[in-house]
Parts: sequence; structure tokens; C-alpha cells
Amino acid sequence: MQAYWLAAVPIVVVGAPLGAYFCSRMRYLHIRYLLIALIGLELVTSLWLLDFDRTLIIFSISMLVLFLTVMVSMSRARYYVRSSE
Repeated sequence: MQAYWLAAVPIVVVGAPLGAYFCSRMRYLHIRYLLIALIGLELVTSLWLLDFDRTLIIFSISMLVLFLTVMVSMSRARYYVRSSE
């Protein structure tokens, strides 16, 4: 267990400040699209590398579609609220 912590420390020490720096330079929508792309990439590679049964694959993809739909609808609702003010 301690080996996992020791392996993660350099990633966190270097990655967190670099991530904060790059995110402070990016626009909000670019950060959102980057995160969506990374989540999609993680889903695809997990489905490819791990041995899932058909039910779990369908569930994973449907949850991705559901939450993307919720995110897009919330984004549009926020846009309409701002434009009506």
C-alpha cells in the first residue's frame, strides 16, 4: 500500500501545479471539452483493456450519454438565463 502512495507523490507534486497553471491560462469551455475528451478516452480504453460483460458495457455507455445530456442541458439553461438578464 505504501508503494502506491510513494508512486503517486511525484505525479501529484508535479502534475497539480502544472494542471493549475495550464487551466488558469485556458478558457472555461476549453477546460470542459478537454475533460469530456479525457473521460471519453478513459471509458474507451477501459472497455478495450478490461474484461467487461455486455451488460456493464451498455450501462457504462448509457451513463456517459445520460450525464453528457444533463451537462449540455444545464449549460444551455445557464446560457438562456444569462442572455435574458
